[in-house]
Formats: sequence, structure tokens, C-alpha cells
Amino acid sequence: MRTLGPVGLWTLGVLLPFGSAPAVAQTQLQYVDSDPTTGNSAAVVVADSPLIHTAQLLPTGESGKIVSTGDVEGQIDRLFERLESVLRRAGGRMDLLVKLNFYVARQDLGDVVRTKLAARVTTEARPAVSLVVSALPDREALVAVDTVAAVKIGQAGTRLPGEAAILPAGSRLYVSGQAEPGTLREATRKTLESLTATLQHGGRTDADVVQLKCFLTPMQAVAEAREEIARYYGPERMPPVSFVEWRSSLPIEIELVAGGGRENVDAVRPIEYLTPPALKASPLYSRVARILRGGTIYLSDLHAAEAASADDQARQSFQRLGNVLAKAGSNCENLVKATYYVADDEIGKAHNAIRPKFFDPRRPPAASKALVAGTGRPGVRYVMDMIAAPGDEIPKDRDNAKILFIGKEPDHPYGSHMYLHSCQMLAQCVELKHGVQTIVASGWPDDPAKLKGLAAIVVYTSPAAELLLDGPQRDQVAELMKRGVGLVTIHWASSIKQENLERLGPTWLGYLGGTWVSNVGLGGGKSLLKQVEPKHPICRGWDEFEIDDEYYLNPTIKDAAPLLSVREKGGKDVVVAWTYDRPGGGRSFATTLGHPYRNFQDARFRRMIVNGIRWAAHIDVPQDGSPVEIGEEALALPPQP
Repeated sequence: MRTLGPVGLWTLGVLLPFGSAPAVAQTQLQYVDSDPTTGNSAAVVVADSPLIHTAQLLPTGESGKIVSTGDVEGQIDRLFERLESVLRRAGGRMDLLVKLNFYVARQDLGDVVRTKLAARVTTEARPAVSLVVSALPDREALVAVDTVAAVKIGQAGTRLPGEAAILPAGSRLYVSGQAEPGTLREATRKTLESLTATLQHGGRTDADVVQLKCFLTPMQAVAEAREEIARYYGPERMPPVSFVEWRSSLPIEIELVAGGGRENVDAVRPIEYLTPPALKASPLYSRVARILRGGTIYLSDLHAAEAASADDQARQSFQRLGNVLAKAGSNCENLVKATYYVADDEIGKAHNAIRPKFFDPRRPPAASKALVAGTGRPGVRYVMDMIAAPGDEIPKDRDNAKILFIGKEPDHPYGSHMYLHSCQMLAQCVELKHGVQTIVASGWPDDPAKLKGLAAIVVYTSPAAELLLDGPQRDQVAELMKRGVGLVTIHWASSIKQENLERLGPTWLGYLGGTWVSNVGLGGGKSLLKQVEPKHPICRGWDEFEIDDEYYLNPTIKDAAPLLSVREKGGKDVVVAWTYDRPGGGRSFATTLGHPYRNFQDARFRRMIVNGIRWAAHIDVPQDGSPVEIGEEALALPPQP
């Protein structure tokens, strides 16, 4: 993320080289991971202010016919010309773009759009972008776009019936796709009536609608749906509409965005979830999600690595979702809208299986899932298009982070498993970062005040699964993990007792991503400590070195990513550290190293541990690694009992 202020605040400059937009815009947006190679940011956070929503624009000329037939680059140029005109008349500018939603007629055109967009972006202020492959309302069109953009500051924006609508500041409603049976015309009309009833349940009317997205089949019959929508709303209230062709037994499903009324500044949570009486509630999606207060986060489409299996594509997409939300100051409990694009039935089933693991069934977003022709990325069969609200739970200023260290008295011979002393020493190292506060406790703290405002928990004890999950503190731990608090475990704390594996294992793996089962397989001796992922922030500031430690053999690595390894005496490589980006934005770092205290006295080892603590706490790790130089007295062993 380009950091401008504590969470990446950026004063907008000219985003795209069109027209004569001023050098500095009159508003502020937050950009997360602005990428010059793709022309987009991973997410854009916009304050509670009026937003322009446009219709799906086609590359048409003044005559209304498609221009540059067969030339996708020419059509993209025309799209931006049209978009600039619509935004200008609605009260916005191209340098206030928040989200671009592209629709392309062929799978191979996705790369063309991204390349073209990257060439147009001239500052770090890049919009979020999504893209899907679909037949378009005009067969001659190769690409289409709709957008969300901020209104110029001090203005309310101008509604352009059928072209653009203004989502006013205040509460916002996101309604899941609804569908009714019948022919395309009948289904369209009945679905619109159903959506009106849903809006009425939320205290709103059709006049509040700012955008419809229609998933329909076949696209050749789109004129029928468009005519029914125009007839239903009338020319003056016609909202912007976008169309995506899907494969379904239902002729059409329609989702919408609407103004929700005044901001509720007294709301405890920023979002409420509603189920109209005529509809059935689901633990997987909400019928209606309403942002009550605060801003909005628009994410670029999320996807996995190319050629991954169906299960991995779904899982990695959700993990990336958590990562981006954390950087934007939110988590999965603050999602308001999800659109899932799946390219085949297998990936759709993988999505259905993984989704319940990442969402709180009490707080799932409004959602639609569409089986489509493609994602515009070779080998990628699944993408997610998400909207969220900034969360109150995750601290926005990590420079004032609080980290809890949990140790205990040694349970091994003097000089090894020096739990509490090591925690105290590591806390001193962490506090070398100005503004970071640490608390060192022997066992789980009795004072709940010590748990307030935590950025991370560091555990160096006997098996931490039992410490954290057995006893009354398990509910406190669960709440901290949901809020995105980091978790770091050192040596034996990175394990679970074998007799508790079935009872506690699923929850423990959900927190840590991997574990060692105590005491199944022990080794030791000297080995090169190898960086499996040398570009990871935890590996900054230290090179691979020979280490002499105790090694836990055969760790279980479930959803985590191996980070460090050693080679045990039999010649087998053993993972001794891993990282896990938890659903909801939390991070976990575990290492099974740390048996002898002498390793903590090595600056390279300390830097690896402290880097991991900072990473888990969402504190930036310097390029040359974390500072760990403290006095000899602090590094020395305590007097032997």
C-alpha cells in the first residue's frame, strides 16, 4: 500500500490523461496496493460522500452505433471518452474514479484491457477494477464498462436518467440478487416488484435506486429486459443498468444498490443485515446489507494463482480477500456486497464448500453468484467482486499498537524453554519501534483491560492450543481472532497435544494454519536455516545461517505457507516456520524453533522472531529488518535457581 497518512491517504492528482482536470482534486481517497503494472489498486476506500453510479456504457459514437468494429483498443478509447462525458455532466471527473467494472466479449481481451488501463494511469491514484467475460448487449461491442466515482467536493451531483445516478452521503443499501420465474419479460417484471417490496421493508422506495445489475440469459433477448425495466421505472426514474449473461435455468436475476437514508452515527456496528418477511434468511448471504455510517471500501476482483485446483482457487481468493481488507482497515465481518463469478460447475462447488468457513453466519454480505463465460484471466476460473465498510474492530493506527506476550516459568532444564524471560527480552526488542506498547503476562491475563486494543498476541509456553482453547478464555480468544488480532507462537507453543487433536484441532488450525502434534517426532542438531520464501517481510535483514536447535518433525501445514526449513540428520527437509493469512484479515506466524535460549542471543534469530511479531501485528517491517540490539544485561540468562 502506498502510505500517505496512517492508512494510505492520498490526495488525488490527475488519474487519467483526459481533458483538463486540475492537478490536485478536492477530495481524499485511500488507495491500497496501487499497482502500475495493472493500472488498478487492490482496494479504494472512500469517505461517506456522494458517489456517481453509471450505466453500462458501450463504445458507441454519436449515431448510437458501435465504433471501431473489431478493434478492442479503439473501443476502449471510445469508452473512456464516453465515461468522461457522463462523469462531467453528473458532477464528477475522471480523477475521482473509485471503481471500474469491465465486461469483455472474449477471454483473451482481459489482458488487453489491463494493459491499456495501465498505460493511461499517470499517478498512484488508481481505481479498483473488476472484469468478467460476457456476451454484450450489442454484438459488435467487444468491451463495456460501468463505474463508481466520487462527486466533486461541495456538490451533490446530477442525476442523468438511464445514464448515471447519485448515491447520496449517508446510509447505503445493497440488495442481493432476486429472481422470479416466468418468461424473460414476466420474470423481469415480477423481480422488479419483489425488489420494490424489499426496499419498502428497509424504509426506501424505487426513487432511491442508483444501480441495477441484471444476470440474464440469453443476451440476445436483452432488449426485452431493458424494455420491461424502462416501463417499470418510467423515463424520469430510470436507474443505470448493467447486463451480464449467465448460465442458469432462471431467465434473469437482478441485484441493486440504493440510498438508505440518513447516516446513523450512533450505530454500534457500521452495518446491519435485513431479511424481508417474504424472503428466507440464509447463513451464506444476507438479503439486504445496509451501511449505517462511515465510508465504503471497493475492492478489485480477487482471484487465485493461475492453474491452481478448484479448491485452491476458491481458498486463495478468500485468503486474499482477508489480506486486502486488513490493509484497508476492515475484515470479513464488514462485507456488504459480494458478486461471485464462476466459470464452471466444479469451481462453483468449491466456492460453496469454502464460503461458510470464512463468513460469520450472522453477518454474511448481500451476494450474487453467476456462472459466466470466463474471468478474462488465463487459467483463472473464479473471481470475487466485493464491497465492504471500514471496520471499527481493527486498529487503524498500527504505530500505537499493543502487543501481549504470554509466557510461563520454565518446564525444562535451565537454559532451555526460558519462556517468561524470553518474552520479556523480546518485548524490549519490539518496543524499539517507537509507539509500540507491550504487556508480558505469565499465563492468560486475568485483567480483561489487557486485551483491549491488542494488535497481536505472542505465546511462548507449552502447547498453546490447550492454553488458548481449554478454559474460559477460549471465548475471549475467539473474539480476538475474529477482530483480526495477530497470533505468534514460538517453539512448543506451536503445537497441540495428540490426545486433543480431534477435539481442539479444527479450531487451532483455523487460528494458526498449521501445527506440530506433541510429541510426535523430535530431532535436533546443526542445520542451515533456509528461507523458503526469502522475499517475505519476516526474512528481511538476516541471511540464512547455521542453527543448532531442537526440531519438531512432520508438522501439519494446512492452509499456512511454509517460511523456513532445516534439514534433519536423516536428510529430510523439515518446515520450522510458517505464516498464515487468516480469513477476516488476521495474520499468524508460527515457528517451532526456540528450544535453547542461546539462539535468542543471536541477533539474526531475534530479528526473525521480531519481524514475525511485527508482521502479524500489521506493523511495517523495515527493509533491513527490525531493530533488535539491546544491552548485554537484557540478553543474558537470569541467575540459575
